[in-house]
Amino acid sequence: MTHQLKEACRELRLSGLATSLDLRLQEATANQLPHTQFLELLLQDELNVRAQRQLERRKKPPASATSNRLRILIGALIPRLSAAKSTIWPPPSSSANTVTSSCWVRPGSARVV
Repeated sequence: MTHQLKEACRELRLSGLATSLDLRLQEATANQLPHTQFLELLLQDELNVRAQRQLERRKKPPASATSNRLRILIGALIPRLSAAKSTIWPPPSSSANTVTSSCWVRPGSARVV
């Protein structure tokens, strides 16, 4: 395959055609295939490569989907957390309060943690 042909395949994003071209040229000369059938085989090779890549992409979930969901969740919670933090922090100053499992419990409350 010539350098110009490789560059054209790269520019047109025809990697499937580029990988099978040498084999298809040998096959076409050996079997004396008509030009249309040769072109059809090349295009079918490209379609097969693209279908295979698409199948592989669908099997593997994108890594960014989870991180994007997490960013959205954090973005939604930050205003709520900052609002909640300003209302409950600092903890009440009563000396009778105790910290249990990172939660302030008032004496006499029936909370079991």
